[in-house]
Amino acid sequence: MRRLLPTVQRAILVELLANTVLVTAVVTGVFFVGSLLQFMVRNGDLAIEAILTVLPHLLPALFTWTVPSSLLLATIMTFGRMGEDQEVTALRACGVSLYHVLLPAVFVGVVASGICFVVNADLLPRSLSAQNLIAKDLLATIRGRLEQARTNSYVFDRVKIAWERIDDGDLIGLTLVETSARGDDRGLSQRILEAERGRISLDADAELLVFDLTGVRDTSYDAEGRASPPSEAERVELRVHASELGRRRSRYRAAELPLRDLLYVALRGGDDEYHRISATSIEKQVHLRLALALAPLVMVFVGAPIGVLVGRSGVVTASLVAFLFGAMPFYVMLLGFQALASAERLDSAFIWVSDAVMLLFGLYLCRRAIRG
Repeated sequence: MRRLLPTVQRAILVELLANTVLVTAVVTGVFFVGSLLQFMVRNGDLAIEAILTVLPHLLPALFTWTVPSSLLLATIMTFGRMGEDQEVTALRACGVSLYHVLLPAVFVGVVASGICFVVNADLLPRSLSAQNLIAKDLLATIRGRLEQARTNSYVFDRVKIAWERIDDGDLIGLTLVETSARGDDRGLSQRILEAERGRISLDADAELLVFDLTGVRDTSYDAEGRASPPSEAERVELRVHASELGRRRSRYRAAELPLRDLLYVALRGGDDEYHRISATSIEKQVHLRLALALAPLVMVFVGAPIGVLVGRSGVVTASLVAFLFGAMPFYVMLLGFQALASAERLDSAFIWVSDAVMLLFGLYLCRRAIRG
């Protein structure tokens, strides 16, 4: 038995990995096409170059949701085939404990959960941020807003601008008032730039609006309103984050923040830089990403015993049982508790209920399968 066991475990591991890669590619590919079509409909005026650019940024968001169900199906395929071919019965007759047979599946689940954790922690927020930037021509947006403004003024998040007229995209007679991001009880400090002409462009990363000002008079005011001696310059460059186009809106969204930043803000109870993101959104993102990262391992504990117990009835039957009693309840609970947490009807920690229920169910099935 000692010689047989490693060979059996290696065979199960290889087959399970192959099935996992195949099923994940197929399932993610199907959802990828759907997400791409949805993105194109939502942003119908995008050029083909922008659509091609966004393609790789769609995958991380899909991957973290499709891997749990893909691993569930791959596990069913592997152990269901073993049940159909009577391999489980043969292994038991040789004295091989089913506990050892299930270990390769647990290993694959741990690896898959680790990969999902890395994706959720860093790659996912980067991809969402990139999608939002690609989905809009920032320079065209701000120029359009300025040209269509009813008055010769516009208010950003921390910057107010006023101008006399627009000449070939340049703002003539521009006055730009920049308010400090932080202030004390006495008020906020301000900087007033008066320029003969101002041109707006984007930086190389398309994240910052660059105001290129010529013929500038620069005056600063402290929190008590005292003005510093004005200075004059032939040219001044001011950078404003592109997300400050919206009024009274945070430049950040919780979904676009790396997990380390979310944890930092959640543990501190808030942060000046992210003060416009609600605490509920931050907590929900933390719990949701960690719960999704653990989901592949949970699905292994559900899929493997179902494959063993129902495998004799066929892989199709086992897959249907796994969908009805595994994938569907998990995603229904996860999405339901996520919605309730967003509406602040339940604490965000209830998102973990989906993992907990399915894990307990899986452990019960494992016990049944090991006992035969």
